[in-house]
Amino acid sequence: MIKILPETIGGIDVSHWNAPYDWSKVASEGVQFAICKASQGESEVDPSFQVNVQRAKAAGLLVGAYHFFDPLQDSLVQAQSFTDQIKACNQPVLIALDAEGDWSELANDVIISKLTTWLDYVQTELNGPVFLYVSHLFITSYLLPDFPFEKYKLWLVNHYGDFGTNPKADMIQMPTQNVPGVWGQVDIDLFQGSLADLQALQAKAV
Repeated sequence: MIKILPETIGGIDVSHWNAPYDWSKVASEGVQFAICKASQGESEVDPSFQVNVQRAKAAGLLVGAYHFFDPLQDSLVQAQSFTDQIKACNQPVLIALDAEGDWSELANDVIISKLTTWLDYVQTELNGPVFLYVSHLFITSYLLPDFPFEKYKLWLVNHYGDFGTNPKADMIQMPTQNVPGVWGQVDIDLFQGSLADLQALQAKAV
């Protein structure tokens, strides 16, 4: 069984690099949701995305999707590419933006502007809250003292089980674990709340 914290539910995030080969086994290990990579940059689509979504759903998991942002490419084009993939799912999904790319060439105000463009477009287009996936280092380097994304959900890289304060995370990524049904190790994500709470955060318009 995956290791979780009190008052949390556990999930995984996957891409074509570590797509589970047996989603039923994954579900039997206490995994309640899966966030699958959908796209990257302006045009790259994860080749396993649609299959992962369908198989995870069939195994009884709550399904999500994330976009891996390229800081040097156009924000709106990236947002449109992602929403095209989500609409093709034809079902409600959690939505997330992975901002762990290399931002070192950009000024802070440009970083905030590029992320805002993507987040605002996707949240409006898909009619659902967006999770922003970042690290503590990213927040302290680019987004403080006035954290500009309070209206979005925060998915924080934190291997110590701390949801933090100012800003407080809604979900955290823990160290990788071996989960039966997945080749190798996979990221473990903890959402602070119930499965019903997480389900209420799915994008409504697909």
